[in-house]
Amino acid sequence: MIAALIVMMAAATTAPSAIVQIGAEELGSRPTLCLVAEMGSIPEADTWTACGDGAFAKEAEAFQAAWVKESGWVAGHVTADVVRALSRWAKPQMEKYAAVPALDKLKFTPMALEQRTGMVVYEATVDNLPVHNALVKRWLKIYVLCSGDGKTILRVTVTIRGQVEE
Repeated sequence: MIAALIVMMAAATTAPSAIVQIGAEELGSRPTLCLVAEMGSIPEADTWTACGDGAFAKEAEAFQAAWVKESGWVAGHVTADVVRALSRWAKPQMEKYAAVPALDKLKFTPMALEQRTGMVVYEATVDNLPVHNALVKRWLKIYVLCSGDGKTILRVTVTIRGQVEE
């Protein structure tokens, strides 16, 4: 099932509908796991209100505990093959990408808030990725959609983000 999703995702466009999700029958009580092609749209990360510095400091401990419970399951799905499939650029350089770093000790920061519901998106950089141009920086990122109190993880989104340095 995962391999089929990766193939579908690799051919996806950047529209929000291109988000590939592992089906509920496979998840059980787990949060939804989304794989988004490089620089694809992630509505909650791209359109919600940015969090200020120091936001959700009190909730950070609860969020970290929730993440540790889910990180092993996420790591089982986010392999080097998956990361290579997420890549839309630097494909030759990504051929040698061999291992995803451990996910349980990631440093997350709150990055976006949905004012009406209080849901929060936490962001972490998992790895620096190979580039196709010296002016480009690329990172494997995880975005976690969480309840405002930090105790319930609703969705985990894995993608590649990048920027051009000038």
